[in-house]
Amino acid sequence: MFLVATIPSGGNGEVSFKWIHPAPVGLFDPRSVAETNFIVGVEVRRASGAGNVYVEQPYEAVLTSKLLTPTAATNGAPAFA
Repeated sequence: MFLVATIPSGGNGEVSFKWIHPAPVGLFDPRSVAETNFIVGVEVRRASGAGNVYVEQPYEAVLTSKLLTPTAATNGAPAFA
């Protein structure tokens, strides 16, 4: 699954995603800990212009329920702040 966020020109801030994922999580998840791992990758592209682009790796990834993240969406609901 690819989630896309657009950053305005000269933007400096954080992007967050809150997406509905297909895996059950939480106290009653029947899978073992080894099966609940997931991978987060980052790909950055410049749409136009020249200059440097600096990106840091994600520093937080949390699996939670829709109850605790009501703004989650299938498109990741990207937000830039």
